[in-house]
Amino acid sequence: MTIWYHGTTKENAEEIAQTGFREGTFFTSDLSSAIFYGGEFVFHVWFDEDPTSYWEYVATGVISTEKILYLIYYSPELCIHNRECQRRIREQSIKEEYIDGVTICEDCDGRGQEEEYYPLTTSRKDYQITSCKSCKGFGRIPPVGKSIHDCRKG
Repeated sequence: MTIWYHGTTKENAEEIAQTGFREGTFFTSDLSSAIFYGGEFVFHVWFDEDPTSYWEYVATGVISTEKILYLIYYSPELCIHNRECQRRIREQSIKEEYIDGVTICEDCDGRGQEEEYYPLTTSRKDYQITSCKSCKGFGRIPPVGKSIHDCRKG
């Protein structure tokens, strides 16, 4: 058994609690991603086994309310924000994933986001995403002459 998360708004949470999840619903194995991308109302949903080896899963069918373990509202109130610690963690995770020479984008502080919106179209609906102009949304800058994809280890 494994727990996956789905973040959403209060209005959508009320509907999901009654009807379950539709085909095409996004789930994540990372609680903070569910809150950041989906919303502060987070469903904790159990699966008999991991639906994927990735951090994100898109439901291929309807998921009933019987699979909902919890619905929790995570308050957006921030009590402590240690930016230096956050920067060090990002740098360490980038060094583990990428070769040396890749640095965190200073314009977006590694978040990969700015106030400019770009449309993202999928087969189911249109989304708007944000993307940093300097790092193209990756949150990190590769060594000169390489793309982010060229820098991946392996």
